[in-house]
This record gives sequence, C-alpha cells and structure tokens, in this order.
Amino acid sequence: MKALTRRPQPNQAGVRWISGNLYDAGALARLVEGAEVVIHAAGLVKARSRAEFEAINVAGTENLLAALAGQGARTRLVLVSSMAAREPQFSDYAATKRAAEDTVRARAELDWSILRPPAVYGPGDLEILKLFRAIRRGIAPVPGSGRGRFSVIHVDDLVRAIAMTAEHAEAGGRTLEVDDDTAGGYGHRDLAGMAAALLDRRVRILPIPSLLLKAIAGANFGFARLRGRPAFLSPGKARELLHRDWVAGPDTVNRELGFRAKIGLEEGLTQTFDWYRSQGLL
Repeated sequence: MKALTRRPQPNQAGVRWISGNLYDAGALARLVEGAEVVIHAAGLVKARSRAEFEAINVAGTENLLAALAGQGARTRLVLVSSMAAREPQFSDYAATKRAAEDTVRARAELDWSILRPPAVYGPGDLEILKLFRAIRRGIAPVPGSGRGRFSVIHVDDLVRAIAMTAEHAEAGGRTLEVDDDTAGGYGHRDLAGMAAALLDRRVRILPIPSLLLKAIAGANFGFARLRGRPAFLSPGKARELLHRDWVAGPDTVNRELGFRAKIGLEEGLTQTFDWYRSQGLL
C-alpha cells in the first residue's frame, strides 16, 4: 500500500510513504502508479477563505484525477467526502466538498464511488474534547434549540466502510452515506448525557440561541483572520451546527452493501475519553 504524506512518517509495515502533496504532479503519479484502488480522503476542514478550501478540496481532487488519467489503466477511485455536501449552501467547506464530488461524477471514464461520512470521532479526535471539558465544568452547550439530530461513526468503523465501498462493484457510480446503525441518529442531549456519565458529573444543558451562536462564530472568524489563522467555528460552521437533520439517509453502505458498525457511541466515547486521559488532556 502507498500513501501520500506532506511530512516525514515513521516506518509502518506494509505502507510505502510517498512524499508530496496534492499539487506535486510527480508525487501523485508515483502514488497512483499500478494502483487498483485509490482512496482520496485528503481535504481541508477549516480555512481562512473560500479560496483556500477550493485549492485543496476542489483543485486538489482535480490534480489527483489528472494523475489517474495519466496512468491509462482504469483505476477504482473512492472519494471520501462529507455529509455536509448534502447542503452546499451552508458553508464554504460544504460547497467545496460538493464541488469535489461533482468533479468526480463528471469523469465518465472513472470507476468511482463517493462515501459521505457523518461526524467522525474516536481516539485522536480533538473536537469532542471541547464537549468533555465543558461538561467537566458542569455545562453542556448545545446549538440552537438542541433539537437537531445527527449520525456518527467511530473512525475504526469508517475505515472498514471505506474498504467495503472500495471492494464492492455495486458501489460503483454511487454516492453513499454511512453511520453506526443507529436509526434516527442522536440528539445533542444524548451525546452530553453519555459524556457526563463518563466524567461522573451532573450537567446542565445550555442552549445557545441561533443569533448568539452566529454572532460568536462571526467574531471568532474575524479574530482568526486578523491573526492569519483558520477558524473552525465560522459563520458557515454555525449554519451547519444549527441544521436539524444530519442523520444518514436511506442510501448507505449499511443498507446497500450490508455494512455493520462494530462500535456504538457509548463504547466509542469511552475509548475516546480514555485516550484523552492517557494524553493528559482531561
């Protein structure tokens, strides 16, 4: 197996690291040479501008497709996108993930599949850490009314879903979602309750009104730009957080390919919590 990397990586059995990036034509050519399957999971989740998102999420995808075209052979491509691509009007991130999908779909010569994960978590993820730290102080902030629902998937299960998508011919030419097999997904209170139990804390749910969340996101984005840094909480991200339906739809690898998640949210949160503690983060 070959993998593209921008920085030196430790030796890993079975992995040949290719130094380069999505703008390095030579590295991309070496990456895809002789490959039967290419999994494209690289992308930006936060940036200082729409142009930065487009440079990686869209142009980077186009560069990879050019490298594949140069190989001549028909290679299977799995694009790991995002459920945010369902609502491209919400944010620059969502719009560029959809644009990357459209770029792939437009290549009639490609043998492609697109996989849209929901919120991904597990050991190593630092986003849920913010929730744990808030709950340790006795509060659980939730966006808007807190009535939104969302699907999740543990990173280990996502890797298995990607592999299944790559292996199954039935996934060819299709855009599929994936989740942890929980019908109807979860609410913000569900997640807060599980995290509070792990911390052994009583927690008070603190709804953040839509206007206030948007104002905080706007200020955060403005300060980040002044410092020359990307902001995760941007006006676009606030719109995503306030959306009430991020639950996986009917076209999933679970339903269409028979994928079954092995790690439920309670077990996965416990793993994540234990990792935070082992790293001194909680």
